[in-house]
Amino acid sequence: MSTMIKIENLSKFYNGIKVLNHINLTIEEGEFVCILGSSGEGKTTLLNLIGGFIKKDGGKITLKDKEVTHPAKECIMIFQEFDQLFPWKTLRDNIEFPLKNAKRKYTQEEIRKQSSTYINMVKLQGFEEYYPHQLSGGMKQRTSIARSLVTMPKVLLMDEPFGSLDGQTKNQLHKTLLDIWKKTKTTIVFITHDVREALILADRIVIMKNGEISKVVHNQDKSVSENKVQEITSFL
Repeated sequence: MSTMIKIENLSKFYNGIKVLNHINLTIEEGEFVCILGSSGEGKTTLLNLIGGFIKKDGGKITLKDKEVTHPAKECIMIFQEFDQLFPWKTLRDNIEFPLKNAKRKYTQEEIRKQSSTYINMVKLQGFEEYYPHQLSGGMKQRTSIARSLVTMPKVLLMDEPFGSLDGQTKNQLHKTLLDIWKKTKTTIVFITHDVREALILADRIVIMKNGEISKVVHNQDKSVSENKVQEITSFL
């Protein structure tokens, strides 16, 4: 397994206040990492720095040995909000949009085949011609996931994407996301404040507190028990 993301001595200030303090973290290719912490601990700031969306104040981030200085097509972000889709485009058109606007020229047959693959993967067959206002919150997030993966990025960054969903829908999307991850081997960095969600999804759980990494928990079995929940909660 090779290194996908390497973070060295990373620091970030806002208005003179340090929000990230000398972060060091290595994420391997194909790994599913959850960054866990309460609000205001620097989780989203770290994710934005990995994606190249904001400038760091110290340290270094590399993606496959190339320093991150700006957003790159190899690294795609999914947010919590449901309004990430183009409201005037159908579900299929939303998913096909990145392919139709990519530097590489895809044939119409390639575009249709690729979009169908990911529509099936997120279990939205039969909804191809629906518009976003006709979709539930969970279906919109499935569409966002499919659109993000259709160009086969190396890294998927997810900022509490299921935080606004009801429990049943969230559980369904956990299963869908894990199925997709196993099939695509995409490296996923997932932000959450939900300990159980982190235990369900992650190979490793990176716990943040006061802008620092307080603990890294290995979680290969992805099992949820009250003892594990209490243990991890004690580090928050």
